[in-house]
Amino acid sequence: MTTARRGLVALAVVALVTTAGVGTTLIWAQEKESENTAAETRYLYISEFEIGPDQSFNEALAEGTKWVKIYRETGDFSSVRLYMHHTGPRAALYILLETESWQAIESGHAKWIAAMPDFFDKKMKFRSHSDNLLTEIDVK
Repeated sequence: MTTARRGLVALAVVALVTTAGVGTTLIWAQEKESENTAAETRYLYISEFEIGPDQSFNEALAEGTKWVKIYRETGDFSSVRLYMHHTGPRAALYILLETESWQAIESGHAKWIAAMPDFFDKKMKFRSHSDNLLTEIDVK
């Protein structure tokens, strides 16, 4: 198997795993949202991008800043913020997206991808990436 083919297979596996995880989480969020229609449900979507060895902090910040601006332009999130963790076990960027509906998460991601048609064609310099979806629990 060629290196390019291995890269495509790896990307496909990552996409499937990510999609399955987000899909499962979104189904749970949908169920909780329908159970609590009277209560306001808030979601916090956190994307972590670990800075790679071939990437400077300034390059990482430039890329993260670009992505945050595109997320803000979608209009689907009540808050979009960029954080940098540069002490501890890793140097990483965190994009935090806050919204009141799981539909906004799907819509916002679709608009973000549409705004960057070359995203899947260019080489990523980040070492790793992960996403987390947090659902606020209304404690009274």
